[in-house]
Order: sequence, then structure tokens, then C-alpha cells
Amino acid sequence: MDPFIEESIRKRQKQSLLKRIIAKWPLQRYLGVYAFLPLFVAFGASLEFLMINWTVNGTNFYKTYKKREIERRLKYL
Repeated sequence: MDPFIEESIRKRQKQSLLKRIIAKWPLQRYLGVYAFLPLFVAFGASLEFLMINWTVNGTNFYKTYKKREIERRLKYL
């Protein structure tokens, strides 16, 4: 079989799989277009939690942010 045809068949199968997943999403019936919004909110909250609590070499995101903010403010004094 032609490789181009095989590739197009695989693409169609992947698209149909994605469509099936979206159709089976539990909140799709109630929220419509916004069905995945709770998933993104949960992802954002978990990312924020990791940024606050995950420490690498004694520093985390907020310590670095505070340090840079203080340096920026002192620069303009």
C-alpha cells in the first residue's frame, strides 16, 4: 500500500479517537464549549501549588520573584 495513503488513514483514525474522547467527556453535555475548563483550572492550581512548594537548591519561584522585584525597585530609587 502507498505510504501516503497509510499515513492519511492513520490521521483519520487519530482524529476519530480524539472526537470519541471529547464526545465521552462527562461535562460535555452540561457545559458545552466550556467542558474542559475545570480540567484547565485544576491544572493551573496544581502548577501554582508546585511553584510555591517545590524547592530546588534552597530556592523556589516566589523567592526568586521577590528578589528580582526588590532589585527592580531599588534600581529606580
